[in-house]
Amino acid sequence: MISMDPNNEEAYSIVVFGASGGLAKKKVFPALWALFRENRMPQGTKIFTFTRSPLQTKTYRLQILPYMELDKHRDPTKYNLFWTTVHCVQGEYDKPEHYVALTEAMVHQETKHNQVRANRIFYLALPPIVFDQVTLNVSRKCSSTTGWNRIIVEKPFARDDISYKAFQTSLCNCFRESQIYLMDHLLSRQVMQNFFALRYSNHLWGETLNHRHVAAVMISVKCELPVSVNRANYFNQFGIIRDVMTNHMIQVLAMLAMDQPYANTADDLRAERLKIFARC
Repeated sequence: MISMDPNNEEAYSIVVFGASGGLAKKKVFPALWALFRENRMPQGTKIFTFTRSPLQTKTYRLQILPYMELDKHRDPTKYNLFWTTVHCVQGEYDKPEHYVALTEAMVHQETKHNQVRANRIFYLALPPIVFDQVTLNVSRKCSSTTGWNRIIVEKPFARDDISYKAFQTSLCNCFRESQIYLMDHLLSRQVMQNFFALRYSNHLWGETLNHRHVAAVMISVKCELPVSVNRANYFNQFGIIRDVMTNHMIQVLAMLAMDQPYANTADDLRAERLKIFARC
C-alpha cells in the first residue's frame, strides 16, 4: 500500500503526468490540496507536473483555481504554502532525456533538507496510447534507489482484450504488482465510501439488501454537459461503453453484489470483487 505518514521525515515526490488535462485539474490536484490542507501530507513532499506543453506554476494555479475547494477565512496562507511545493517540468513522453531532467528536478528538491531516503509516486493521467513509453521511461530513468516507488494508472487502460494484455505485460515488466495501482476515481466518491457501512454495519439495511428482498438493481450515471472539446475527442475514440460501463459501472455493480469480505483489507476487498467480475 501507499503509506504517507504526516510525521515521516522522509522525502516524497509525487509526479503527475498529463497535469494539463481535465482529470488532473478536476480530481488529482484537488485531492492533493485536500491532503495538504488537512495536514495529511508529510512535510518533505514535493509535487511535480510533467507536461508536453510549457507550463508555469503561476499559470497552472490560475487554471486550476475553479476546481479547488477553498475556505477564504481559513485557507489563503496554507494555499499559498501548498503551491510552493509544486514544480513544473516540460518534456516529451518518448524522450528519455526529458525523464532524466525530471529526475534531476526531484533529486534537487529531495536533497535540499538532507533527506537521504526518497519515495516516489507517479500518477499517469494520460491516454492509453502513451502508457508503454511512459512506464518504461519512468522505470528506467526516474525510479528511486533509496526508497519505494509506486505507479498509479488512471482508466481507461486499453481499448480491448488484446491491447489490455499488452498493457499489462508492459507494466509488469517495469514494476512489481505491489507497486502498481489501477485507479478508478469513481470509487472515491462519498456515496461509495459510505456503502460498506450502510450494507455491513447497518443491520436494518444489511438484512434486506439481498436476493430475497431486492427484485432488481438499476445503476444510472449522469454525464456533465456541455462536453469539452478534449472530452469530445476522447469520447469519439473510446465511446461510452469503454468510458463508464466496463469500469465505473462494473465496479459499482461489484460493490453492490459482492459478499462481505473476511476483513476490511485491500486484498480481501479485491478478492470478493473479482468473484463478481468473473461472472460478468
